[in-house]
Amino acid sequence: MEFLLNLGYIVIAIALIITSSNVFISSASKVAVILNVPSIIIGTLLIGFGNALPELAISITSALNDCTRLAIGNAYGSNLVNSGLVLGLISIISPIAVHSLLLKREIPWLFISMLLATVAVSNGELSRTESAVLLTLCIIYIITSVNTGIEEANSGEDEKQKAKKGELLLQTVITFAGLIVLSLSSKLFIYGAVNIARLLEISELVIGITIIAFGTSVPELFSSIIAVRRKENDLAIGNLIGSNIFNLLGVIGIAGVISPSVVENDVLCRDAFVAAVMTLFLFVCTCSKKITRINGIILVLMYAVYITYMICNVIIR
Repeated sequence: MEFLLNLGYIVIAIALIITSSNVFISSASKVAVILNVPSIIIGTLLIGFGNALPELAISITSALNDCTRLAIGNAYGSNLVNSGLVLGLISIISPIAVHSLLLKREIPWLFISMLLATVAVSNGELSRTESAVLLTLCIIYIITSVNTGIEEANSGEDEKQKAKKGELLLQTVITFAGLIVLSLSSKLFIYGAVNIARLLEISELVIGITIIAFGTSVPELFSSIIAVRRKENDLAIGNLIGSNIFNLLGVIGIAGVISPSVVENDVLCRDAFVAAVMTLFLFVCTCSKKITRINGIILVLMYAVYITYMICNVIIR
């Protein structure tokens, strides 16, 4: 009975997380349009960051409850879901042409993020200093992304719509309301997940990499599918890459700053390794200027093998 109750908490929390994330992205985008912010920022920075908010909220909540390992597992797990399952599925639905100069900037950032996050946990401990470095780089990434967006935006294109102050106020209130619901629902999610982990005697890291990672990556899945169907390929890939960068720098960084933690060896030998392989494969795909259906199938199979190994490992234990 206790198991089903906590499972119900998780289901409700996932629904609230997805809903509040969508509300945030929608209302924040409207605020950006009202304020005449270049659309490129909305696509590559705002949506990518918005979709990473569930992971960020769960990271903060986990750290405050001395479950930093859960935040680390969630960050790597979400990246694996994004790079393997989400990118694989949207590539199978529709092959993605890679032609944006923006990706030439984002891919190096992704590699740097992956490298530094791996180095940070390589000694078996995530210190506050290492976490502060990751968080600082996350802030630098945000600033440079905004600057790049402004530089590449067409200054000749003006937004035709000029909203009234009342509309701006309304959308701002809705944006903050979405963030509040997101924070509360993520706390409920952590409560249920940690209780189930304890009931089943399963590592919090495993729970973070599987159930929580998939649940918080659902917004990326839906938004990417919508973007691809609308022929916004750069938006779809940029969304996933931006979300992965935020996970590695922001999610892990803020969790470690709040609560430094010992890191399980599996993070480096298993999770970081698989994430690095997927990132390298993504780099090869982007170099060929197209992510084909075959590439998508390979990514999904890589993720399937990883999850199968995780499940079998839990069963054996």
